[in-house]
Amino acid sequence: MWSSLKASSKKDSHRGFTIVELLIVIVVIGVLAAITVVAYNGIQQRARASQASSILSQAARKIMSYAILNQEQYPATVADIGMNFGSTSPVYIVSNTSNPKSYCLELLAGSEAYSVSNTNTAPVKSACLSPETTTTASGENLPSEGIAKLFDGQTSTKWLTFSQTGWTIFSTTTPVTAASYSLTSANDVETRDPKNWTLYGSQNRVTWTPLNTQTDQVFSGRFITNTYSITSPGNYQHYKLDVTANSGDVSLQLAEFALGGATIVNQ
Repeated sequence: MWSSLKASSKKDSHRGFTIVELLIVIVVIGVLAAITVVAYNGIQQRARASQASSILSQAARKIMSYAILNQEQYPATVADIGMNFGSTSPVYIVSNTSNPKSYCLELLAGSEAYSVSNTNTAPVKSACLSPETTTTASGENLPSEGIAKLFDGQTSTKWLTFSQTGWTIFSTTTPVTAASYSLTSANDVETRDPKNWTLYGSQNRVTWTPLNTQTDQVFSGRFITNTYSITSPGNYQHYKLDVTANSGDVSLQLAEFALGGATIVNQ
Protein backbone atom coordinates (compact mmCIF):
# COMPACT_ATOMS: atom_id res chain seq x y z
CA MET A 1 0.00 0.00 0.00
CA TRP A 2 2.80 2.36 0.86
CA SER A 3 4.44 1.59 -2.47
CA SER A 4 1.16 2.36 -4.24
CA LEU A 5 0.77 5.77 -2.54
CA LYS A 6 4.38 6.61 -3.23
CA ALA A 7 4.00 5.76 -6.90
CA SER A 8 0.81 7.82 -7.13
CA SER A 9 2.48 10.81 -5.48
CA LYS A 10 5.45 10.54 -7.80
CA LYS A 11 3.12 10.36 -10.79
CA ASP A 12 1.19 13.53 -9.68
CA SER A 13 4.39 15.50 -9.08
CA HIS A 14 5.36 15.02 -12.74
CA ARG A 15 1.93 15.97 -14.18
CA GLY A 16 2.35 18.51 -17.02
CA PHE A 17 0.05 21.28 -18.31
CA THR A 18 -3.18 20.35 -20.00
CA ILE A 19 -3.98 21.59 -23.50
CA VAL A 20 -6.49 24.10 -22.09
CA GLU A 21 -3.90 25.51 -19.70
CA LEU A 22 -1.36 25.83 -22.52
CA LEU A 23 -3.89 27.63 -24.71
CA ILE A 24 -4.68 30.09 -21.91
CA VAL A 25 -0.97 30.80 -21.39
CA ILE A 26 -0.47 31.34 -25.13
CA VAL A 27 -3.43 33.72 -25.32
CA VAL A 28 -2.23 35.74 -22.33
CA ILE A 29 1.27 35.99 -23.79
CA GLY A 30 -0.21 37.08 -27.12
CA VAL A 31 -2.32 39.81 -25.52
CA LEU A 32 0.63 41.11 -23.51
CA ALA A 33 2.83 41.10 -26.63
CA ALA A 34 0.21 43.02 -28.63
CA ILE A 35 -0.13 45.66 -25.90
CA THR A 36 3.64 46.00 -25.74
CA VAL A 37 3.95 46.39 -29.53
CA VAL A 38 1.21 49.05 -29.68
CA ALA A 39 2.75 51.01 -26.82
CA TYR A 40 6.21 50.77 -28.36
CA ASN A 41 4.96 51.88 -31.78
CA GLY A 42 3.19 54.85 -30.19
CA ILE A 43 6.34 55.90 -28.39
CA GLN A 44 8.35 55.55 -31.59
CA GLN A 45 5.84 57.58 -33.61
CA ARG A 46 5.83 60.39 -31.05
CA ALA A 47 9.62 60.40 -31.07
CA ARG A 48 9.67 60.60 -34.90
CA ALA A 49 7.11 63.41 -34.86
CA SER A 50 9.09 65.35 -32.26
CA GLN A 51 12.29 64.95 -34.25
CA ALA A 52 10.60 66.02 -37.51
CA SER A 53 9.07 69.08 -35.83
CA SER A 54 12.44 70.08 -34.40
CA ILE A 55 14.15 69.76 -37.80
CA LEU A 56 11.37 71.67 -39.57
CA SER A 57 11.46 74.51 -37.03
CA GLN A 58 15.19 74.88 -37.53
CA ALA A 59 14.78 74.72 -41.32
CA ALA A 60 12.04 77.39 -41.28
CA ARG A 61 14.32 79.77 -39.40
CA LYS A 62 17.14 79.16 -41.88
CA ILE A 63 14.83 79.64 -44.88
CA MET A 64 13.54 82.95 -43.54
CA SER A 65 17.07 84.12 -42.74
CA TYR A 66 18.13 83.18 -46.27
CA ALA A 67 15.24 85.22 -47.72
CA ILE A 68 16.17 88.27 -45.64
CA LEU A 69 19.75 88.14 -46.93
CA ASN A 70 18.78 87.44 -50.57
CA GLN A 71 16.28 90.11 -51.59
CA GLU A 72 13.28 88.17 -50.28
CA GLN A 73 14.09 85.16 -52.45
CA TYR A 74 13.54 81.75 -50.85
CA PRO A 75 16.34 79.18 -51.35
CA ALA A 76 16.02 77.30 -54.63
CA THR A 77 16.89 74.00 -52.90
CA VAL A 78 17.18 72.87 -49.29
CA ALA A 79 20.90 72.40 -49.91
CA ASP A 80 21.15 76.20 -49.95
CA ILE A 81 20.37 76.40 -46.23
CA GLY A 82 23.13 73.96 -45.33
CA MET A 83 21.10 71.50 -43.29
CA ASN A 84 21.72 67.80 -42.96
CA PHE A 85 18.44 65.87 -43.11
CA GLY A 86 20.18 62.52 -42.67
CA SER A 87 18.48 59.58 -44.35
CA THR A 88 15.17 61.47 -44.56
CA SER A 89 14.39 62.91 -47.98
CA PRO A 90 12.47 66.18 -47.57
CA VAL A 91 9.87 67.43 -50.07
CA TYR A 92 10.58 71.07 -50.95
CA ILE A 93 8.27 73.17 -53.12
CA VAL A 94 9.30 76.75 -53.84
CA SER A 95 8.15 79.58 -56.11
CA ASN A 96 10.08 82.84 -56.27
CA THR A 97 8.23 84.07 -59.36
CA SER A 98 4.65 83.87 -58.11
CA ASN A 99 2.85 86.61 -56.23
CA PRO A 100 3.16 85.92 -53.41
CA LYS A 101 6.42 84.02 -53.29
CA SER A 102 5.96 80.73 -51.48
CA TYR A 103 7.72 77.69 -50.11
CA CYS A 104 6.77 74.48 -48.34
CA LEU A 105 9.06 71.92 -46.71
CA GLU A 106 7.74 68.49 -45.78
CA LEU A 107 9.20 65.62 -43.77
CA LEU A 108 7.80 62.17 -43.11
CA ALA A 109 7.65 61.05 -39.48
CA GLY A 110 6.90 57.37 -39.78
CA SER A 111 3.57 57.22 -41.61
CA GLU A 112 2.67 60.88 -40.96
CA ALA A 113 3.72 64.00 -42.85
CA TYR A 114 4.68 67.28 -41.17
CA SER A 115 5.46 70.55 -42.92
CA VAL A 116 6.36 74.22 -42.61
CA SER A 117 5.71 76.93 -45.18
CA ASN A 118 5.67 80.68 -45.71
CA THR A 119 2.14 80.70 -44.20
CA ASN A 120 2.81 78.13 -41.42
CA THR A 121 6.30 78.67 -40.03
CA ALA A 122 5.49 76.41 -37.05
CA PRO A 123 5.36 72.70 -37.97
CA VAL A 124 1.90 71.35 -38.75
CA LYS A 125 0.69 67.79 -39.25
CA SER A 126 0.06 68.12 -42.97
CA ALA A 127 1.70 67.35 -46.28
CA CYS A 128 2.71 70.16 -48.62
CA LEU A 129 -0.06 71.06 -51.01
CA SER A 130 0.79 71.81 -54.60
CA PRO A 131 1.09 75.56 -55.17
CA GLU A 132 -1.19 75.02 -58.13
CA THR A 133 -4.20 74.30 -55.92
CA THR A 134 -3.65 76.06 -52.62
CA THR A 135 -5.71 79.11 -51.72
CA THR A 136 -3.59 81.94 -50.35
CA ALA A 137 -4.21 85.49 -49.17
CA SER A 138 -2.30 88.60 -48.15
CA GLY A 139 -3.70 88.24 -44.64
CA GLU A 140 -6.51 86.61 -42.67
CA ASN A 141 -8.02 86.52 -39.19
CA LEU A 142 -7.62 82.89 -38.15
CA PRO A 143 -9.22 80.66 -37.14
CA SER A 144 -12.75 81.95 -37.68
CA GLU A 145 -12.25 84.51 -40.46
CA GLY A 146 -9.69 82.88 -42.73
CA ILE A 147 -9.58 83.01 -46.51
CA ALA A 148 -11.37 79.64 -46.80
CA LYS A 149 -14.54 81.36 -45.53
CA LEU A 150 -14.64 83.41 -48.74
CA PHE A 151 -15.36 80.27 -50.76
CA ASP A 152 -17.50 78.17 -48.41
CA GLY A 153 -20.86 79.09 -49.94
CA GLN A 154 -22.14 80.73 -46.73
CA THR A 155 -22.79 84.46 -46.44
CA SER A 156 -22.89 84.12 -42.65
CA THR A 157 -19.08 83.61 -42.61
CA LYS A 158 -16.41 85.95 -43.93
CA TRP A 159 -12.79 86.58 -44.82
CA LEU A 160 -11.22 89.46 -42.87
CA THR A 161 -7.74 90.96 -43.08
CA PHE A 162 -6.44 93.77 -40.88
CA SER A 163 -5.56 96.05 -43.78
CA GLN A 164 -7.33 98.44 -46.14
CA THR A 165 -6.06 96.41 -49.09
CA GLY A 166 -5.69 92.68 -49.67
CA TRP A 167 -5.56 89.93 -52.22
CA THR A 168 -6.38 86.26 -52.59
CA ILE A 169 -5.13 83.70 -55.11
CA PHE A 170 -7.29 80.64 -55.73
CA SER A 171 -7.90 77.90 -58.29
CA THR A 172 -10.81 76.12 -59.89
CA THR A 173 -10.95 72.33 -60.20
CA THR A 174 -10.51 72.62 -64.01
CA PRO A 175 -9.86 75.57 -66.34
CA VAL A 176 -13.02 77.63 -66.86
CA THR A 177 -14.17 80.47 -69.10
CA ALA A 178 -16.07 82.59 -66.59
CA ALA A 179 -18.25 85.35 -68.03
CA SER A 180 -19.09 86.83 -64.61
CA TYR A 181 -18.19 86.87 -60.94
CA SER A 182 -19.81 88.13 -57.76
CA LEU A 183 -18.83 89.55 -54.37
CA THR A 184 -21.02 89.47 -51.26
CA SER A 185 -20.67 92.04 -48.49
CA ALA A 186 -20.19 90.78 -44.93
CA ASN A 187 -21.64 91.83 -41.58
CA ASP A 188 -20.40 94.69 -39.38
CA VAL A 189 -19.86 98.01 -41.17
CA GLU A 190 -19.90 99.14 -44.81
CA THR A 191 -16.53 100.87 -44.45
CA ARG A 192 -14.88 97.43 -44.52
CA ASP A 193 -16.34 96.68 -47.97
CA PRO A 194 -13.96 96.57 -50.96
CA LYS A 195 -14.20 99.63 -53.21
CA ASN A 196 -11.50 99.23 -55.88
CA TRP A 197 -10.17 95.93 -57.22
CA THR A 198 -8.96 93.94 -60.23
CA LEU A 199 -9.68 90.30 -61.03
CA TYR A 200 -6.86 88.46 -62.81
CA GLY A 201 -6.60 85.09 -64.54
CA SER A 202 -3.53 82.87 -65.00
CA GLN A 203 -2.48 79.60 -66.58
CA ASN A 204 0.44 79.06 -64.21
CA ARG A 205 0.17 81.45 -61.22
CA VAL A 206 3.17 83.33 -62.61
CA THR A 207 1.80 85.42 -65.49
CA TRP A 208 -1.42 87.28 -64.66
CA THR A 209 -3.93 88.73 -67.14
CA PRO A 210 -6.34 91.44 -65.93
CA LEU A 211 -9.93 90.37 -66.58
CA ASN A 212 -12.00 93.05 -64.87
CA THR A 213 -11.31 96.23 -62.90
CA GLN A 214 -13.81 98.06 -60.70
CA THR A 215 -13.54 101.42 -58.93
CA ASP A 216 -15.72 103.26 -56.40
CA GLN A 217 -18.01 100.28 -55.88
CA VAL A 218 -20.75 100.38 -53.23
CA PHE A 219 -22.75 97.58 -51.60
CA SER A 220 -26.27 98.72 -50.68
CA GLY A 221 -26.28 96.80 -47.41
CA ARG A 222 -25.01 93.82 -45.46
CA PHE A 223 -25.00 90.40 -47.19
CA ILE A 224 -25.62 92.07 -50.57
CA THR A 225 -24.25 90.34 -53.68
CA ASN A 226 -22.90 92.47 -56.54
CA THR A 227 -22.32 90.70 -59.86
CA TYR A 228 -19.88 91.86 -62.55
CA SER A 229 -19.44 90.81 -66.18
CA ILE A 230 -16.13 89.73 -67.70
CA THR A 231 -16.15 90.85 -71.33
CA SER A 232 -13.02 88.89 -72.36
CA PRO A 233 -12.91 86.00 -69.90
CA GLY A 234 -10.28 83.66 -71.37
CA ASN A 235 -9.84 80.10 -70.16
CA TYR A 236 -8.05 79.98 -66.80
CA GLN A 237 -7.73 77.71 -63.78
CA HIS A 238 -6.02 80.21 -61.48
CA TYR A 239 -7.41 83.56 -60.39
CA LYS A 240 -6.40 86.51 -58.25
CA LEU A 241 -8.69 89.09 -56.66
CA ASP A 242 -6.58 92.14 -55.80
CA VAL A 243 -8.41 94.73 -53.68
CA THR A 244 -6.49 98.01 -53.89
CA ALA A 245 -8.80 100.05 -51.65
CA ASN A 246 -11.65 99.50 -49.21
CA SER A 247 -14.31 102.00 -48.09
CA GLY A 248 -12.30 103.59 -45.30
CA ASP A 249 -12.01 101.16 -42.35
CA VAL A 250 -8.68 99.83 -41.09
CA SER A 251 -9.82 96.30 -42.04
CA LEU A 252 -11.09 94.68 -45.24
CA GLN A 253 -13.77 91.99 -45.33
CA LEU A 254 -15.90 89.94 -47.73
CA ALA A 255 -18.50 87.27 -47.05
CA GLU A 256 -18.41 85.36 -50.33
CA PHE A 257 -16.86 85.19 -53.79
CA ALA A 258 -18.28 83.25 -56.75
CA LEU A 259 -16.84 82.80 -60.22
CA GLY A 260 -19.48 82.19 -62.89
CA GLY A 261 -20.71 78.99 -61.26
CA ALA A 262 -17.25 77.38 -61.24
CA THR A 263 -16.14 75.18 -58.34
CA ILE A 264 -13.27 76.77 -56.45
CA VAL A 265 -10.70 74.56 -54.72
CA ASN A 266 -11.27 75.54 -51.09
CA GLN A 267 -8.03 74.63 -49.26
